[in-house]
Order: sequence, then C-alpha cells, then structure tokens
Amino acid sequence: MRYLKLGINTLLLILFNVIVFSCGLNKDKPNISEFDVSSYLEKDRKKIYQVSEIIDGDTYKIIIDKFEFKVRLIGVDTPEASRSFKTKSDAKRKGVKSNQIIEIGKIATLFLKNYISEGDSIRLELDIQKFDRYGRILAYVYLMNGEMINEILLKEGYAQVMTIPPNIKYQDKFMLLQQYAIENSKGLWSLNHY
Repeated sequence: MRYLKLGINTLLLILFNVIVFSCGLNKDKPNISEFDVSSYLEKDRKKIYQVSEIIDGDTYKIIIDKFEFKVRLIGVDTPEASRSFKTKSDAKRKGVKSNQIIEIGKIATLFLKNYISEGDSIRLELDIQKFDRYGRILAYVYLMNGEMINEILLKEGYAQVMTIPPNIKYQDKFMLLQQYAIENSKGLWSLNHY
C-alpha cells in the first residue's frame, strides 16, 4: 500500500509538471508559418507591440499574441555585443581585436536603451522581404512619438548602413544620415578604430 501511495504521488507530481510547463510558457516561436505572421503584421500596420527583450543594437524580441518573436532592424547594422562569428569577421575587416568590437557593440546597445527598453511599446513597418534567413521579422521600428529607431541609430553614429535588397525603401535617407554622423564624428564614428 505504501508503494502504491508513493507511485501515485510521483505520478501526480509528473502530471503537475507537464501541465505547468506546457501551459503559459509560450515564449518560443509557435508552430505557425512565416506567412501567418506576415499576414498578421500586414493586417494592421498601426498595431502596437511590446518589446520583451533587447538583444543588441539592431535585434529585439516583441510579443505578438502572447508569443515572442525576434525583430531585426532593416537597413542598419550595429556592432555585436557578444562573441560570435560576425564579431570575428568584423574585427578582422576593421583590423582590431574581437574584444574591441564587443565593447563597441555594448556601447551601441546602451545608447539604444536610452530610447527603448523592455516593456516599451513600438510600431513596425515592413518592407518587401518580411523575414531574414534566421526567421527574424525584418522591420523599421518606430517609437510611440513617431521617431524611427533605424534613423536614430544612424544619425547618432551607433550603426552603419547595411543595405540588403529588396528592402531598400529608406536606403538614400539612411546613407545621408550615416554621412552626417561620419562628418560630425558622432557616436562610434568618433572612435579611431571604427
């Protein structure tokens, strides 16, 4: 009888854990197609989304219908704030150490956090290509006051232009903003090795 009671308690504990961990922890991307997400985003362009995490200067997570999705800014690139393959290639291209790229990336991320943080509301504008090869939503991100984050990062010198066709809607404007930042030694452009 004692073993039966122990077995039932163990079974109940396992069942409880299965229920708890299968309900309410839907932070991972749900099993829906990119088409479904794209259709949802296109349906209401004025929809407001909540930022759930800032990964680095050009990548965030937002909540869409209780699920978390990564968003990658279109047309800009900020230095990586953590070690990755891209960190190594950027360091090699610029002739500096990976640690320097990471420190610059952290500076860019901190700058961004002056404008937006977890829990803030944003709007998204999509372009032709809605997702990148990693499944991230590609977007121009707007603060609630109407300012575009992509533009702020370029104008203040914390990102550089990265044009990947077909998403070229603001390419010319982005190039002008970057040129302004370079000419005025703004942000990262004030550093000798950037």
